[in-house]
Amino acid sequence: MVKIRLRRVGKKKQTSFRVVVADARSPRDGRFIETIGHYNPRTDPPTVVIKEDRALYWLSHGAQPTDAVARMLEKMGTFEKLKRLRQGASIEELVAPAVPEPEVAEAEPAPALEAEEVVAEAEAIVEAAAEEAEAATEAEAAAEAEVAEAEIAEAPAGEEEPEETVGAEEAEAAPSEAATAIEEGEEAPVVEEPVAGEMSLEALGLPTRIANVLNEAGLQTAQDLLDKLAEGDAEFLAIPGVGGKTLEEVRERLAEHGLLAPEDEEAA
Repeated sequence: MVKIRLRRVGKKKQTSFRVVVADARSPRDGRFIETIGHYNPRTDPPTVVIKEDRALYWLSHGAQPTDAVARMLEKMGTFEKLKRLRQGASIEELVAPAVPEPEVAEAEPAPALEAEEVVAEAEAIVEAAAEEAEAATEAEAAAEAEVAEAEIAEAPAGEEEPEETVGAEEAEAAPSEAATAIEEGEEAPVVEEPVAGEMSLEALGLPTRIANVLNEAGLQTAQDLLDKLAEGDAEFLAIPGVGGKTLEEVRERLAEHGLLAPEDEEAA
């Protein structure tokens, strides 16, 4: 009796099996008739490779598979092919690869327009639009000209001059009136200038820091500074935040505006 069974091969912890056809009386690892495949359980999923034509041959000649091999053949559909083999089909027909269906040729797309043709079409469209716009502008201008001519023809002969002319005449008359007033001896308004002593500290050109210190001390104008200086340098230096440099700065600014004579500054 012939069996189809697994024969263990490989090292320890690296087990794999061969699918062999052997005499049922031979030992497990003894002599065998033929190797028809192999089985590797260490892969995921396990790898099963069996020569189906040889398996059908031995099954048709009475070989008995073991339970493990029978499960493999069942998954491959070998037993279904064995039934057809016993009904008269040949092994070659059963194991022949499936003939692929002929592919339907796809319709070739229409050839794309060349870049030059696309550019030419776009330019033609733009030119046509520009010509239409120009024609519309010319027609509108002609219509406006006709309307203007008709209004001029309908206008009465004794129509008054436009307001712009009247305004120009009034503008010309204004200078002559002013000249007449001067000739008659009328005095022009006099603009009063502020008194030098009433100048603010900012107008003197003092730095903001110095101006703030003096303002806090009640010195608001140039005259206030002159009065304080008249009391003596010691009184001026007694102001909080005022030092010798500040005193010099104040004297220089007053002298620049003619409020402090150079002689007074040298005497100080």
